[in-house]
Amino acid sequence: MRNQFVLSEANDIVKVKKAGIKQITIDISKGLDVDKPDSTSTVVTARTSTAKPDKKITSNPDIDHRLQSSKKLVAKASQIAKKILGDVSAGHEVDMEATESTVSQITQMIDKDPHTLVGVSRIKTKDEYTFMHCVSVCALMTAFAQYLGYSKEEIDEISTGALLHDIGKALTPLEILNKPGKLTDEEFVIMKQHAVTRETKLLDNCGLSEKALDVVSMHHERPDGKGYPLGLKGDELTEVGKMSAIVDIYDALTSVRVYKSAWEPSEALKNMLSWCPHQLDTALTQKFIKMLGVYPVGSLVLLKSGLVGIVIEPGEKMLRPVLKIIYNANGRHYVEVKQMDLSKYPKESIKQPISPSSYKIEMAKFI
Repeated sequence: MRNQFVLSEANDIVKVKKAGIKQITIDISKGLDVDKPDSTSTVVTARTSTAKPDKKITSNPDIDHRLQSSKKLVAKASQIAKKILGDVSAGHEVDMEATESTVSQITQMIDKDPHTLVGVSRIKTKDEYTFMHCVSVCALMTAFAQYLGYSKEEIDEISTGALLHDIGKALTPLEILNKPGKLTDEEFVIMKQHAVTRETKLLDNCGLSEKALDVVSMHHERPDGKGYPLGLKGDELTEVGKMSAIVDIYDALTSVRVYKSAWEPSEALKNMLSWCPHQLDTALTQKFIKMLGVYPVGSLVLLKSGLVGIVIEPGEKMLRPVLKIIYNANGRHYVEVKQMDLSKYPKESIKQPISPSSYKIEMAKFI
């Protein structure tokens, strides 16, 4: 039974009833008799599930509130990042007042809750990737710096550099920036020019600190010296510079791009470890993994029962996070969206992390 299809004849409804489906959602914007869409619903839901938990699934208002607050901040910060790149592209100065205000809101939220904003910011659309990537890297760098014990002042500086780390992309031709296929050697040379050095005129009026500049100028450098723009290596790279490379790669791997689907977090982290110590710093990569946890917020997991959920809270026990249940893999259909704290369900457990593409699940619709 497909979870989305066009109702073309009356007998289709009979088939749906016989399949045991108790409720469906009609997306009238896709109807053949509708001129103008007046519904944004795109998900077919079913209340019944072949695999039921041993207790009633309840919602936690506090988690819901934090998810919604994080979602609003990510949307707002993405617009600021878009404005920054737009201003630079038009030859204007960076609006540092708006930048610092956004950074302040991000650092305050991360200080209270180091996981939710990081998880929400990972859910991106490929069309808005460039701007949302800036926000996600900012959230991750803020959480990473906090985890490593940097001072509040240092965290603010690092976060500012993270939000502006891709400022050079404002001058990258869109046909290269958004190319759906592999870049040619010539195009890659142009793409690499987005990684600016400390001397670039783009940064003249930003008043960035040394740590902020480390993030902007070193996020594509590598310990083995084969990175860019300057080919720095070993001790030439600062700790903040090495941190920015780890965060930038992780967010890129776990995001949907115009030329690739998103990697599942554990797959990305496993590969990143294999790239140490040449491409990434080993000790810092290990600490980054410990910070994120076994199942990072925003991960999609398959349960033993067949239910599928998004990790929305690490939970008190490392292997038993709080989930937002959205799908039934056994019946291959959506279920009524509710929260499940695995620590309260001894008969339930995570079977494995999965990729949203496995069941064609659009994560953005559920965060």
